[in-house]
Amino acid sequence: MYTLIATIGTSPAVLTEAVYALHEQGLWPVEEVIIITTKTGAAKTRELLFGEGSDTESQWSRLCRALGIGVHDIRVPGMRELRGIPAGEGGSELEDVRNTADDARMAAFIQNTVRKITADPDRALIALLSGGRKTMSSHLMAAMQLFGRRQDRLIHILVPPEAETNREFFFPSEAVLNPATGLPLSKDRISIDLIDIPYLRLRPWLEGEMDYTQNFAQLLEAADQKLRAQEAHPVRSFVIDIGNKTEPLRINGISTPATLPPRQLALLCLFIWRNIRSGAVTGTSLREIVEDESLFEALHIFYRTAKHGSSDQTDEEARTINLAEARDQDDWAHDLYWYDEKQRKLEKRSFPKERSELWKKLRQVQQAHPDLNTWPENHFFQDTDPPRKAAVDRRYLISIPPQACRITGLHPDDARELGLD
Repeated sequence: MYTLIATIGTSPAVLTEAVYALHEQGLWPVEEVIIITTKTGAAKTRELLFGEGSDTESQWSRLCRALGIGVHDIRVPGMRELRGIPAGEGGSELEDVRNTADDARMAAFIQNTVRKITADPDRALIALLSGGRKTMSSHLMAAMQLFGRRQDRLIHILVPPEAETNREFFFPSEAVLNPATGLPLSKDRISIDLIDIPYLRLRPWLEGEMDYTQNFAQLLEAADQKLRAQEAHPVRSFVIDIGNKTEPLRINGISTPATLPPRQLALLCLFIWRNIRSGAVTGTSLREIVEDESLFEALHIFYRTAKHGSSDQTDEEARTINLAEARDQDDWAHDLYWYDEKQRKLEKRSFPKERSELWKKLRQVQQAHPDLNTWPENHFFQDTDPPRKAAVDRRYLISIPPQACRITGLHPDDARELGLD
């Protein structure tokens, strides 16, 4: 089920053309149409599309009949509801977009409309940018880039010249003739092309790190700061070769000597892997590792590989120890925590010590690296919670952009299991 947003100028035929094309391509049902326009555009739409002041059947009714749907199957603004966007607090409509102030009002209205619709997880949005002034289309696309989700689409409509220049054409029909040939502009002679406009969806990348109830300008500034910070990040490439015991780290193309015991290397891999999997820098606590089976399994795979190598160096039975067996057979998995089921209490064991040692090693690596030694350490690793928080619930993270990170040296089966193939 879809909601269609359309920016409309003085040629409302783009709306019927779009609804027709969506129906033909099976992008259906469209349950609601939201029209964003000016006072002039609203008057034209009421007249040309909905038949205001006419005794003949409206183009909208004709479209519904041609598609075999009820005229009330799609919620559209009624005659009294179809108005231009507000020009101010007095209730008057915006006549047209003629200056900077008009454009700012139109931009804010478009942005707020898209934000509200995309806040509902049960509504999929289709945004039509064919109508209205170019600035209206530009603002609609910008709003979709910031608020759009995976299920939301941005579209444009293209029709042949003989239809585009014909003021009687609203959708393919036997009733509308081509003046040049006298033949009907029907579906067997003319087609409407629905163009899916690719756009960059920033929401999945940003939503976990900022308040998406903020307005467009606030979110845009926050996103811009985040992009600038990543652009300026000193680590362009961070590769962990989990099978390399002497130089497991390669940073910005430079192999870095580092003595990382299996426990610390496994923790580093886990922090990096979680960032890669989520597509963003993500904090992790001991409690999450213990209670989230996928995290514990990943930690075990990294630890087992760092300690014993991949199956190319060890036998298959040792490589495929499962999670339940790991708790019994893997010394560190046994030492990592202790869970008293009667008291339902999770107690720290070696995790804080190994994490602390890892931070020390990373600090040494940073200070020895020519690209990194002048940067604050929070560009690389940090604690995200105050010291007074319980040790099992404190979150730690590697703050290197995930797109710069890779983990190599895993067995192909393990890499597939972890989504690193």
